[in-house]
Amino acid sequence: MRNELVGAIVITIAHRLKTIIDYDRVLVLDNGRIAEFDSPKRLLRDTEGKFRQLCQKSTDWPLLSSLVRDGEFEEQT
Repeated sequence: MRNELVGAIVITIAHRLKTIIDYDRVLVLDNGRIAEFDSPKRLLRDTEGKFRQLCQKSTDWPLLSSLVRDGEFEEQT
C-alpha cells in the first residue's frame, strides 16, 4: 500500500503506533481536540508531549525510540 500511495494524502486511524511512526505528520487528538501535530520524530523528542507518552506506554517503545535515535527514517521539513 505504501508504494501505491506515494505522493498521496493518507489519513490513518492507528491502533498500533509503529504503523504510523514513519509517516510525514501525526495528529494527536485529546478529548476531540488537536493536542499535537508534527513529524513523529519531533513529537518523540518532546519529553512532555502526549505522543511520546503514548509511545512510552506501548510495548513497541524500544522499537519506536530506536527508530528516532538511529535515524532509520528521514524527518520531513
